Amino acid sequence: MKLIPSIEILKERYKDIMDNQDITALSCWKEPNFDEPCDDEEYLQRGLDNADAMSKLFEEALLLI
Repeated sequence: MKLIPSIEILKERYKDIMDNQDITALSCWKEPNFDEPCDDEEYLQRGLDNADAMSKLFEEALLLI
């Protein structure tokens, strides 16, 4: 059983979050602006590797609201 959904499912599930520029600016989660294809699996792994740090940033930001 696969614990992590496919990148397509994750993109659809979190589309509203990734479309929110305030959130992407806070998390620095921006794809580079060049013609090379994006490695979705690398992005997913980067997100998993940095999930704890990103969660702390989100918590700090929400406390400021």
